[in-house]
Amino acid sequence: MINMNLKKYIPGVFTQYDFQRIYSGIESEVYVGFQDNKKIILKYSQAKTAGYYEIEGNIYKELEKQGIKSPKFIFGNNDRNILIISFIEGRELNDNNDLFEDDFIWKETAKDLASLKNIKCVGFGKIKEALPGGVFKGSLNDWKDFFKKTSEFIDSVKNTNIITPKEAGLLYDYWNENEKKINLKKGFVVHGDFCMDHIWTIDKEYAGLIDFGDAFIGDSLLDLAYFKLKEINKDYGKKVFNNLYTPYSYLSHDDRSEADKKILINLYMIYWGIDRIINISEENIRRKFGEKIKTLINEL
Repeated sequence: MINMNLKKYIPGVFTQYDFQRIYSGIESEVYVGFQDNKKIILKYSQAKTAGYYEIEGNIYKELEKQGIKSPKFIFGNNDRNILIISFIEGRELNDNNDLFEDDFIWKETAKDLASLKNIKCVGFGKIKEALPGGVFKGSLNDWKDFFKKTSEFIDSVKNTNIITPKEAGLLYDYWNENEKKINLKKGFVVHGDFCMDHIWTIDKEYAGLIDFGDAFIGDSLLDLAYFKLKEINKDYGKKVFNNLYTPYSYLSHDDRSEADKKILINLYMIYWGIDRIINISEENIRRKFGEKIKTLINEL
């Protein structure tokens, strides 16, 4: 049941919907609203600062302009931290293993992922502002600043009992040996949580990408790296990554060498793994990422 006070701050057409909460976090809640055959997603945050969903709402507007299949922006109340977007019918690709070999699914996914590069951006890192003309502005001027503390964080995980000091040392050496390859003049919208769970399918067809709440500006290879790391310990992990990477490489028009892209994806996997170990509070999830990092170390 939705907080009744919220209904005062959304358009009247939606006040008659029946709402069911599907997620509750420290600062945010997500509801599905039902009325007859219609469904919507309502996001609400109790954050004290206004504009919690302002950037995410603007991103959905730009995704629609680019023809990217994703939830559509319906309504936003930035003062009350409310966002309403359309509901995409279907289920996550992770639950549709009969589609793991479907070339069309991967081509459509790669097409939408590559189309993120068409959204205009300036700067890097966390998106702090949506400028006129659909331009997103990052909080950093230099891409290297995004990774300023990564080497320090790698060294610190040796004390977490999730990876050993020896494993942390191997990561540290690989990072410092190859970090100079992290050099980006122009950044693009990065999904920020791109994985099988956020690729949506319906009736054995591609339905779209969901959940852009963690989007930022950076290297588009970061999405591929996170996808690869998430699936690295699955028996189908390498296969699904290749199924995505092959069409994406063609569609993204990335002129960097394959050797450099491989190293960058490795670096970005290290970044994601260390970030999750350091910043996620749930011990079981931290340990899962530790196991993924151990597999990565054996592949470096």
